Amino acid sequence: MVVNAPRSCVIGGAESEAARVLARLGDAPVVRLDYPIAAHVPELAAVGPEYRRLHHRPTVDVPGLRFYSGATGEAYRRCHGGSRRQCHAAAPP
Repeated sequence: MVVNAPRSCVIGGAESEAARVLARLGDAPVVRLDYPIAAHVPELAAVGPEYRRLHHRPTVDVPGLRFYSGATGEAYRRCHGGSRRQCHAAAPP
């Protein structure tokens, strides 16, 4: 399971087991993925650097649009060579 935010998480596993978890959650909104994904298993360690590069590519500021970090909940802007913390602390547009 991955917790993205206080009311947003990802569960995975066998469909029957996921269905049991969802039944306990009641009428929670659900988005079912129609493809398998496994990112945190030892078998994928060999492609880890390539997978990381795929998800860490250059970004651009979008005027009038804020982006938020799933890790901190803080608004952030494109990093222009400063430390990651400085980039997250930058005032949103």
